[in-house]
Amino acid sequence: MGGGASRSAFEYLSEAVSRHFKVHHIEGDRRRLAFFTKETKGGDPVVTDSDPVDRAFDDLRIEIKQQSYVATLQLADGVGVVTVSRVVDPLFRSSRVNMAFLILTLVSVQSAGALLWAGYISPHGPRPDEPGVDWLSADAQLGGLLYFALPLMGILGLHEMGHFIMARHYHVRASLPFFIPSVPPLGTFGAFISMRDPLPSRRVIFDIGLSGPLVGFVASIGVTAIGSFLMAATPAPVRPEVGGGVTLGTPLLFNWLLSATQAPLESYLHPTLFAGWAGFLVTAFNLIPAAQLDGGHVFFSLIPNGPSRESRAIAISFAAVIGIAVLGSLLGYSGWLLLLFIVVLTIRHPPPLNQISKLGGRRLLAGLAAILVFAISFSPAPIQEVPGDYSFEVTVPGGFLEFPAGGLANWSFNITNAGNAFNELEVRVLGVVGPFNASFEGSGNSTRALTNLVEYVNRTVNVTVRALSHVEGEEGQVYLHVWPVQAPHLARLVTGTVRTVAAHPAVALSAGPPVEVAAGGVANITLTVTNAGDVPLNLTVDVADLNGNWSFGFGAPSLPNLTVALGALENTTVSLFVRVSENASAGEAETFEVRVEDPSWPGVRALAAVEVRSTG
Repeated sequence: MGGGASRSAFEYLSEAVSRHFKVHHIEGDRRRLAFFTKETKGGDPVVTDSDPVDRAFDDLRIEIKQQSYVATLQLADGVGVVTVSRVVDPLFRSSRVNMAFLILTLVSVQSAGALLWAGYISPHGPRPDEPGVDWLSADAQLGGLLYFALPLMGILGLHEMGHFIMARHYHVRASLPFFIPSVPPLGTFGAFISMRDPLPSRRVIFDIGLSGPLVGFVASIGVTAIGSFLMAATPAPVRPEVGGGVTLGTPLLFNWLLSATQAPLESYLHPTLFAGWAGFLVTAFNLIPAAQLDGGHVFFSLIPNGPSRESRAIAISFAAVIGIAVLGSLLGYSGWLLLLFIVVLTIRHPPPLNQISKLGGRRLLAGLAAILVFAISFSPAPIQEVPGDYSFEVTVPGGFLEFPAGGLANWSFNITNAGNAFNELEVRVLGVVGPFNASFEGSGNSTRALTNLVEYVNRTVNVTVRALSHVEGEEGQVYLHVWPVQAPHLARLVTGTVRTVAAHPAVALSAGPPVEVAAGGVANITLTVTNAGDVPLNLTVDVADLNGNWSFGFGAPSLPNLTVALGALENTTVSLFVRVSENASAGEAETFEVRVEDPSWPGVRALAAVEVRSTG
């Protein structure tokens, strides 16, 4: 065997193996020793699926592990072969890395929780067109911590501690959990622990692999039940505008818990309930029987001992992932396709040290239970897009819209959101047939945007139609284009018919009593102009006659006339300024005859006399 150090290692290992197995032959070199045995020290034959053999090997593994040796056990031509080699102890880095990732994940999950809670307690639930509760506020931060961050981190932490504690139970060294931060709405991609020792047997692989999902599954049940009660106590009614967004696919157990707690279905998910949903998602994802996932470990250990175990495990992995991906795609969810990358990257499963170990009937039953847990925790389409329905209905009054020739009319029609989404509409005047023009509410604009038409009630659109002709009996049409911005193919043409009737234009002008002003002063006379008819008037105000030479003007001495536009039955005041001559004697007076008329309406005229006297 060589020098003293090697001889000492050989003697140590020979004695250690001989304490647990009856060794009849030894082969090897400085790197590896193979001990051939047919019986344990207690006389039990070394065969597959033997409890005494498993116990003897575990005792040997734990004993020599202290000296940085690792052993494997397999059968060769009916003879047990215990192979021992020295290994380099795994390098345990400082837990500072774990703590740094934990802090980052706490921050990201807390931020996600604050956003969720702010949306949940906003007056009308989350909606993009109105401000809600500020997610940076104290209420949002506290609610996000209590109702989301702590429940979700509790589920993930318990899941990973299930693995960690079970690994410690079997004397398998493992790291503390590594939490992975992410962006909202969850704020994390989950967590994992790293095994620092080879896994000893099928039993250990099974127990460590299943312990995390089972603990996380139980925690998810509790969090979901609490979230259901909280949502029942403080529901946030769902607004109808869900189109264009996403909805969550829920597993069977989640739905059963909602039903059992009588949680309101027409409510936004309470953040705690969302954390429970995420817990079931993590549980189901990890139980997928593929590659290095927890489910991959569990189902690998369920495969009987034999040379074809690895190839069968690979086949199960691909079959499971492809089946899940196809099912999800049929339901409109393609996220499971990412599992193919996971399988390709981690397809090979390292064999256990004890390659002839027994699994046992109880673990077979536990494996069936794992399948049941997966079935009731799994949603084939966990995130589903809700197609946006941007349809709308237009209600237009029947018959002609009649109004006086030369006048204005307000044509109103109703638009109703008949879909399930925020609808941004653009209404445009495409054209007008006949002696008319049209704009929105008299603004002169031919386009109007109606944003966020969401209330599922009628929205009234007002169009101002003007008759350009003074002729009674003129007929025409107004064409409007109603266009949903998100769904242009749903655009509609809206038509209104108009007709003029006889108009009754009239105007009135009134002035006050005579005005007295000192010589050289300026008199300010207020006149009231009234449109007494049923059509708009564009009036000209001027002085038709005067009996003197005092200067005058409207608004200022330099304006000889004034233009006034009045709608039907409207009135206004105008000011006539008269400068009295500096040479005017006391009692001298001049009269101004003010005229108001609309040149487009012959005969629509009014006169008023204004007298100005000098006080000397």
